[in-house]
Amino acid sequence: KASEVDIIFLVLLLASPELIADMIRWTSESGKTTREESGDIISETFDEVEVKSGGGNKKFKQKDVVSISYSNQHPQMTEGQKHEDQSNYSKAVDAYRKALGDAKLKSVFKQHIMFRIAWCIQASKKYDEAIAEYDKLLKEIPNTKYLYEAYLNKSKCALGKTDTKLALDILEQGKTHIKSVGMEDKFIYELDL
Repeated sequence: KASEVDIIFLVLLLASPELIADMIRWTSESGKTTREESGDIISETFDEVEVKSGGGNKKFKQKDVVSISYSNQHPQMTEGQKHEDQSNYSKAVDAYRKALGDAKLKSVFKQHIMFRIAWCIQASKKYDEAIAEYDKLLKEIPNTKYLYEAYLNKSKCALGKTDTKLALDILEQGKTHIKSVGMEDKFIYELDL
């Protein structure tokens, strides 16, 4: 039989923010040292990650982020990733769509799921459908963490359809979008390559 002290300890242990917090590993010294910050990741853009912690909200530049671990990833995201790892893209898309349809989904996960759906459809060689999914992501979350990757993958879909003109047009649209939001020039140069 558990004592009152055991129960209180268990409640405090389970309520500990360290156990249920998201974790971001980052560096600002060109990789010389890595630091960690725990809290609730409330937003991710192409430029930065915002974390709400006991000390208030903190923002970290994407270029300094080494890794992010989420404490409460939606179970359908985990299921989708499992199917994706097994190259079962249809089941992965179904699981990801279920996660998107859940009203309890943490908002920061939406762009990750939308990107994974588009990528799985692209991997299934359904290029027009994949382009539409990337467009949906770019329209709904214009400052998405996946801004560069979405345009690059859209152009690869166009090449998959053997439409070189469309691929080049998509890359030009990407360069314009990237420039308009102030992303680093290196992304423009990469699209040029």
